[in-house]
Amino acid sequence: MVREQNQIQMFAEYTRRYQDVIMNMPKSVYEGDETLDKNILRYMSLYFNLCSEEYDLYIKGAISPDVWAKWLTGFKVTMQRPIYQLAWQHDCGNYDDNFRAFFDGIVNHRKYQ
Repeated sequence: MVREQNQIQMFAEYTRRYQDVIMNMPKSVYEGDETLDKNILRYMSLYFNLCSEEYDLYIKGAISPDVWAKWLTGFKVTMQRPIYQLAWQHDCGNYDDNFRAFFDGIVNHRKYQ
């Protein structure tokens, strides 16, 4: 019961953080402009950091498969957008090899967990 409550709290916290990043993302990201600037890259980095943390929680077994499936679906949908792919190319060197390989698989539509 305690573990389930902790997972619910964790899910709520990560959902809140995700919403904060997306709500503060510059509007041009969603208007079809594929130009990266420092402000966009800052928010994209926050998004990638969040994804990296979620991946780490999954690898450590700290979240349920159901939560992971929801997060993974979100990664797949978001990373279909070309501007996110461009930002990932710019930012991917900031992450460890395991996460980078995993996220490259998302971007390149390879099989992933």
